[in-house]
Amino acid sequence: MNKRKGIKLAAAAFALAISFLSSSCLLFVEMDLEPVESFVPQPTAKILLERPSQVQAEHPCPCFLASEGIEAPLRPLENQKVKREKWVKNEEELLNAAMMFVKPYFTVGSDLRPLYNSAIETLNTIIRDGMSDFEKVHAIYDFLVYYVDYDFELYELYQRDKSQVYGTEKAFKLKGVFLDRKAVCDGISKAFSLMCSIECIPNVRVVGLKNGVPHAWNKVRLGGKWYLVDATWGNYAVRFSEGDGNAYTEYLIHTSLCTADDGSYKEEKVFSAGLYSLEQVRAREDYGFYAKSHIPGYLVLGKPQDYVIESITEFLGFLSFISDRQLSAAEFYSEIEEAQLDSLSPNYKIGALEHDKNVKLAIKVFEKRLLIF
Repeated sequence: MNKRKGIKLAAAAFALAISFLSSSCLLFVEMDLEPVESFVPQPTAKILLERPSQVQAEHPCPCFLASEGIEAPLRPLENQKVKREKWVKNEEELLNAAMMFVKPYFTVGSDLRPLYNSAIETLNTIIRDGMSDFEKVHAIYDFLVYYVDYDFELYELYQRDKSQVYGTEKAFKLKGVFLDRKAVCDGISKAFSLMCSIECIPNVRVVGLKNGVPHAWNKVRLGGKWYLVDATWGNYAVRFSEGDGNAYTEYLIHTSLCTADDGSYKEEKVFSAGLYSLEQVRAREDYGFYAKSHIPGYLVLGKPQDYVIESITEFLGFLSFISDRQLSAAEFYSEIEEAQLDSLSPNYKIGALEHDKNVKLAIKVFEKRLLIF
């Protein structure tokens, strides 16, 4: 079970504001800030989009647009030419059927039907026509990071007394994601798998250890190659003073989106509906999110720019852009020496994420100084 903590205030897909928080490698920025309104979980994706948080309003995303008056399309799993159907009685059967691209049917009164419908409604909201499979995976990843809080209370209970955590709590299941908007890594990885399967994107769930801590994550196949995806590790946390205590703001990052396997993960078991073994789903290379994705609205000489900063001139232009947009934070991939970045960013604190030294976060220095980094 990996630890994520705080107020979910991340911007959604393709947004610039980003973050990271983990259980075994806790990294905070502490600053004096006015806390923004917490995003209150709601039962459906449409309601969530109709009531955006201040951070979402600050960083609108084209993947998260309301579609009122537009008839919802059939998702790929529901619209296959060759009809393959199966009755499912429990969560495991639902995940396996979907993973095999078999349309699930439910018994009368099944509590799985509302969860499946919620997953489809969410996909109808975040997926646009013409998206590539990678763009769909990107939107699903961002949705889970943005809208689903990590169940910190359950994690604390697990830390105090493992015998009191049974693995049957809602946070371990689809209910935690689609009903409560609060889950642990197991529930998050199951939701990611279900949503990818509904889009007919090959995927599996993997369980094992992350930095020595029990954890669950995913693999997806894009263009015939497998990549690691870990939506639980999608946050960077900023701690700020709030009265007599602390509060946390989290930002979305993409260091765990379609990457290669690395030494911090120890795979123990794969859940693939019998389709793949662990060896068959090895993620041998990085997809290259930062080079292949464009910063929304950022143009130089009329050309869109990716997240890779290759020169001082490009870095200064990037700082000017995020300053003009009044963004509180922005992620980028740097090919410039860190000392040079610090000397050229008086209004931003530049931090390297511990598990990827090239991916950095520019955090705006607000009215008062940064206290701890």
